[in-house]
Amino acid sequence: MRIKSILAASAMVLFASTALAQVTGGRGAPKHDGLCAFALTQGHRVQTDCSIHLVTRGQMYCFENQRGLSHFATNLDENMKTADEVFGRM
Repeated sequence: MRIKSILAASAMVLFASTALAQVTGGRGAPKHDGLCAFALTQGHRVQTDCSIHLVTRGQMYCFENQRGLSHFATNLDENMKTADEVFGRM
């Protein structure tokens, strides 16, 4: 029974890592644990599935919706800095 549990757990880890690699394009974990980068710039914590994302400078930023991505991209450098600062305080 223990072996079946270990095998099941291993399969779940493999599935999760494969799914993450597909979402991130093999780049590793999304920035800010998959929280919406634009929401962070507004001081909010909004979890996403990273289906809407922006890859820049080797990092993947996730967004709740296309509008958030568009707003974030209008002032990319400042928004990246703000999102990092807010995430660091959470």
